[in-house]
Amino acid sequence: MKVAAHGPNTWFLFEESGQYFFDARVSHSFTEWSVLVQLTPQEYREYHAIGRLYLDYLAARIHNFPGEYSARDLTKERGSEVMRAVQEWRAGNG
Repeated sequence: MKVAAHGPNTWFLFEESGQYFFDARVSHSFTEWSVLVQLTPQEYREYHAIGRLYLDYLAARIHNFPGEYSARDLTKERGSEVMRAVQEWRAGNG
């Protein structure tokens, strides 16, 4: 897994073997967490058609409606891989 793109302090896009994963930061009141989802074929098409603007939109959507994405959240299963990819990306000066 490697960082493909990022939105400072809001999201990361990861690529692994042709699959894309999107990690968005969510904060409400005094709590903060991330939601990691694999892009659906539709989300992937929109990303490639619109680019970063679509990822900003998706991050805002996840932030405002995290419950709609909870069933797709892969943070528990893939969180350590995400952290490792971000650490490697930062070590390479992002």
